[in-house]
Amino acid sequence: MGEEDNKDLVAEAAEASAPAGAPAAEKEEEEIPKPEMNVKPPNENEFNAKVEEVQARMEGLHKRIQEIKETLDAREGLRNASHTESGQARQRLQELRAQSRALAAERSAIYDEINTHQEGSKARSAAVGDLKKAIPYASVEEIDRAIKEKEHYQETNPLTLQQVKKVMA
Repeated sequence: MGEEDNKDLVAEAAEASAPAGAPAAEKEEEEIPKPEMNVKPPNENEFNAKVEEVQARMEGLHKRIQEIKETLDAREGLRNASHTESGQARQRLQELRAQSRALAAERSAIYDEINTHQEGSKARSAAVGDLKKAIPYASVEEIDRAIKEKEHYQETNPLTLQQVKKVMA
């Protein structure tokens, strides 16, 4: 049922329920012309001709799309070939940079180790210097001479036990 059929039913129901002398407001709706219900079926030959025309255009467009895709693929292949060379060069550069960083880190570690050994050597040299300063004698002959002097002093002078300990020190 269409919308017009619903309006017709509403109009009929209103007329039936309305008093006999009441003006009909819905009569205006009845005056609307109804569309022609006799629709002719489409011409099948014309329809088929149009479908074939559209399909022919679509096939032409599909062929054009395929040509464009092939052209793009060919260009992409050329681009990839040159990109491969530059990509390999970049990769080689990255490898060399990584090697350079590794060697720089190794060199830095070696220099740190050398500095540590040099600092240890300086500390040992300072300790030796302090020990030399603590000992008033520079050579074995000086030590022997000091021992002989202390023995001679002890033998020639009468000393108390405290003085003997002092001389020995």
